[in-house]
Amino acid sequence: MNTGLNRGSLMAKLPSYELAIIDERKLTAYLLDRAHRFGGPKAVFFESFGYSAENWQVLRDAILAHAGDHEVDQSQPTRHGQVYEVVGPLAAQDGRSPLVRVVWMIRNGEDRPRLVTVVPS
Repeated sequence: MNTGLNRGSLMAKLPSYELAIIDERKLTAYLLDRAHRFGGPKAVFFESFGYSAENWQVLRDAILAHAGDHEVDQSQPTRHGQVYEVVGPLAAQDGRSPLVRVVWMIRNGEDRPRLVTVVPS
């Protein structure tokens, strides 16, 4: 299946991952919100590993560490900016390490990646 994403033989870290932006609402009102139409199943997944909306900062820190720990798996230019996917285990609160795909975007005219979503792999 052709996803349209570029997969290189030698990928690098997410550009400027140390400056990445994760909006609190992306976590509390989407990834950790059971009532969210699309985020609900993801919230159930994250809760099964000890994350919750009440301690959203712990998930934020784990996602930021994930960006520094793993290389970009795929990237693609879009009309809004460059999209990057980083795949690897996410250090969970309960000691397990579920495999996730974290999607980031560096918007046109910006130089810092922003979290788009996290998808259980």
